[in-house]
Amino acid sequence: MNATQLFNAIEKELRGSLDNAQRLDEIALLFAWIKLDREQSPSLISQAADGDCSLREAYKGVAETLAGKGKQKLAQLYQSSQLPIMISDHSARNIAKLLWNAQEVDAFSMIDELYQQAKGPLSKEGLFIVPDDLAQLMYQLSGPSNDGEVYAPFAGSLRIGGLHAKAGQTTTTAFQEGNPLFGAIALLADLNLLSENPIHADRTDSKEYSIVQMLPPLGVRVERNDGPKGKAIKISSEILAIEHALARCNGKIIVLVPQGVLFRGARDYDLRVSLVEKGYLDAVIQLPQGMLPNTGISTAILVIDKQREKESPVFFYDASSQGPIKEDTQGQREFFGTWSSITREVLEKTTSRHALMVSAEEIKASHFDLSVSRYVRGPATKAVFELRDTQPLSAIAKLIRAQPLKEESPPSGDTFKVVGGRDIGHGGSVSAPIQELTLSGRMRDRAELQRLESGDILISTKGQIGLVGLVDENLGENWVANQIFQVIRLKKDGPIQSPIYLFRYLASPLNQAYLKEQTTGSALPVIKTTDIKELPVPIPSAEEEKTVLQTHARIAEKHQQIKALEQELKVLGQSALEQWAQPGS
Repeated sequence: MNATQLFNAIEKELRGSLDNAQRLDEIALLFAWIKLDREQSPSLISQAADGDCSLREAYKGVAETLAGKGKQKLAQLYQSSQLPIMISDHSARNIAKLLWNAQEVDAFSMIDELYQQAKGPLSKEGLFIVPDDLAQLMYQLSGPSNDGEVYAPFAGSLRIGGLHAKAGQTTTTAFQEGNPLFGAIALLADLNLLSENPIHADRTDSKEYSIVQMLPPLGVRVERNDGPKGKAIKISSEILAIEHALARCNGKIIVLVPQGVLFRGARDYDLRVSLVEKGYLDAVIQLPQGMLPNTGISTAILVIDKQREKESPVFFYDASSQGPIKEDTQGQREFFGTWSSITREVLEKTTSRHALMVSAEEIKASHFDLSVSRYVRGPATKAVFELRDTQPLSAIAKLIRAQPLKEESPPSGDTFKVVGGRDIGHGGSVSAPIQELTLSGRMRDRAELQRLESGDILISTKGQIGLVGLVDENLGENWVANQIFQVIRLKKDGPIQSPIYLFRYLASPLNQAYLKEQTTGSALPVIKTTDIKELPVPIPSAEEEKTVLQTHARIAEKHQQIKALEQELKVLGQSALEQWAQPGS
């Protein structure tokens, strides 16, 4: 009997007594019981199979054994199990017989089976299972050595910690959730379990580990009294987790982070500065979007190594478009085998079109931005930065980042018309806005800051990336920009005086491809303000500017012709179908 056959046999016995999620949890505890029973004499499974003790009595014995080993948290999982009271004595004996006949089933094959089942119909809401290839990638990035102890805090890191344990490394995990599935996996993998929340753990007297593998909770804001004079501030869970790992590791840390950690300010920025200046940061790997189940968060892997040569450059690797990629039946993306080549290239620091070494000085010059796309440039980005006689956009224009505007209840104050994406028409012309907001107080002051002027250029940096509009002389009163836009306003004393020239450059295929390469996020695509500010803009000669303006005039004329033809078609359609017009129209 193998692990799959054992699972299916037990699941069939439990069907009708427990729901899907309960069956997965209880089977996980039964699997772990097999491993525990091998180390126990007399065998409680044998006694339960023979009817010499009830399942409740057997579970009580398992809990006492675990408590005697100092594993109270795991003991509680058996003490609180509802299985003994939810199935009949006959079913309990049948299950015990199945367990007794499966004594030779390998613990790690049972772990693999539980993970596979957790991705299927028996999965439950909120259950986070690391994709197979992502776990393998993070495990292999720790390097070929099996020396030293491993620390894999958080439930999300269990699968990676299990791979280290399978290789014979002493591995410790830490998480607070009383989740039977994760607890059972920790037992099966023989992981040491610390009953603490790693984010809030006391770091003053902590054991150090050679390797830390970590997939912390993502996007959680934790309140800490770390502000000036002990003021409470909110810090991202990823940053607290990395700080925890740094305190507990004397070797290598492999951690999965959301892409925002690579460029956000505040505590995120402070951490990046520290990692680069101390020489700890070894590699940054940008992953494909959608690698994590049930979320569109873009993610990256940081490899931190306290033992590396401090002056060594940092390796940046872009796996965002690495293929082939497959999607399983749960919509979970996997590398489909390419993780091994990624591992090899990262460990060997192999440079290529999607990987290169970057010095600490260059990272400092980029304001400690660790975005992989900043250094590993796509073809459009390379072409843009190879243009001659350019200046950054921020040098020739003022950039105004539009902020969210919200009416009070009831609305009062001045009425503003908000230009949104749907108001950008043919050829980038901005038409009269549909949305109106009545604003007062702070919101009115905010709206004044993003009030539009004739000649302004709008570029969308959220959602519909790269949408470009030109505000012309038809500008109405109190028009303001929607929060999806950056407002670009040419400086009066700048080298470019024609907004039409800049508009055509921003709307060009080359620049649109550049913006696409800089886009992050999948649920809500965004472009960092820095990437807009630093966009190289070619400074034209008088003749070049004249040519662009003439081309723009011809394009505008064609769009007017298209608009007229569309109106003519509409009229013809209505006249031809008058006999079938809606009654009363």
